[in-house]
Amino acid sequence: MSATGHRPAPRAAGGFTMIEIMMSIVIFSAAALGLLAFEHALMRSNADSNDITSATYVGDFWLESARAESRLWNQGATSLTAARTPLLAPIAPGLATANTTTGWLALPIMPNRPVPAQPLNRYLEVCPTGGACDFAEYCVQYRLTVLIPDEVLRMEVRVLWFKEGANHGSLTPVAQTCPAIGMMAGSDPDLSKVHLVQLASTLWQNAVTP
Repeated sequence: MSATGHRPAPRAAGGFTMIEIMMSIVIFSAAALGLLAFEHALMRSNADSNDITSATYVGDFWLESARAESRLWNQGATSLTAARTPLLAPIAPGLATANTTTGWLALPIMPNRPVPAQPLNRYLEVCPTGGACDFAEYCVQYRLTVLIPDEVLRMEVRVLWFKEGANHGSLTPVAQTCPAIGMMAGSDPDLSKVHLVQLASTLWQNAVTP
């Protein structure tokens, strides 16, 4: 008993109050949601990095294909034909005029492409009438420009693919084209819906005739 004659109040039993438990639950839930959001962002970042790497690989493949065709460019415009050089043939009529450009083109249908199961075939293209067509993630376009008449060309390749969750309509392989519905805003890629990788290379006429 205290000096004042009053008995001290008993101590509260050990444990947590309901308010403390509820606060703990709220804090734990917020931390868990933050970790989930971070994990999703990390997975999305990894997926974007893989997409960019693959898109760059696809673009490099078509630039290298054009470099190989340029070795057959040895007799002016007459050596650039659809059968001989399908990628470079569209520039042949204006080859003698500087700054002539083809504008952005879809890839030509080339019978010697890799089989569909291989990654180099990951692009969209116009389906041939009555035939099978590819349905894949990437759309590839290219543009040719004359830098020096009858001597030097510039080839640009751009690879487009939809961002996660982009609304690009209901598409089926039979109706697919490149660029696909929703990829473009006018004549330019719609960067609110698609990612873009663009590469370029200089192509020289081959001075060595066969």
